[in-house]
Amino acid sequence: MRLSKSKITSYEMCPRQYYLRNVARIEPKEMAQLNLGKNLHEKYENFFNALPDKIESREQITETFEKVCLPEESPDEKIHLINFLSMNMNTFDDLKEKGSLEHFKPIAVEKKYYDEDLDFVGVIDAVFKLDDKVLIVDWKSSKYKEGKETYYRFELAAYKHLWDKFNPDLPATHWGIGFSGNNVLWAEEVKSISTKAMYKKMERVRQDILDKKFDKKDRSPCQWCGYFELCWEGDTDVQSVV
Repeated sequence: MRLSKSKITSYEMCPRQYYLRNVARIEPKEMAQLNLGKNLHEKYENFFNALPDKIESREQITETFEKVCLPEESPDEKIHLINFLSMNMNTFDDLKEKGSLEHFKPIAVEKKYYDEDLDFVGVIDAVFKLDDKVLIVDWKSSKYKEGKETYYRFELAAYKHLWDKFNPDLPATHWGIGFSGNNVLWAEEVKSISTKAMYKKMERVRQDILDKKFDKKDRSPCQWCGYFELCWEGDTDVQSVV
């Protein structure tokens, strides 16, 4: 019953998808987009870990990027890597102007936390600190879409909960998402109302799972799901799949 951000997102997107993966334990068909996201996250993690402790020039960033992120494996990956590098260069320029380059390198990368009380696990992609501000960042290979901020805040609130619980002396003051799909780094101050909504959603999803509410949703993302053929060929019933 242990939940994670990805499990809750999966259930919200389609309860049937959640069931097939986490209850029936059926592995999904490999999807190119999922593999792309996994490969990119690994390269982003390697990039930050390989950075020198003291950043003084754009050349240091470029050299590290070329060493651990290249060569790209596909044209799609190349676009995301270019955008990722651009976001980091913009951050470098901003910090240099403020005289705060010592804060370029994150204070945490790919940190996994488990809250036993909530039975909730999560991996935080990166955490940055600038003076008294602490920023949690999640990397996504999708594109930023205006109007979906409420959706973004849910998962970020979950990460804030985990970070604050295990780092009480450095509570997150800001959160954001780097969208390598269209080179957008969206960030804002944390919102307490979003944290409260996150707890309610987590409780609701957990109860729905306990109540075995696993109906599928007929919606456009189905074609990108690794269970598309299994789920829709002959309108497969959940019980027949088990």
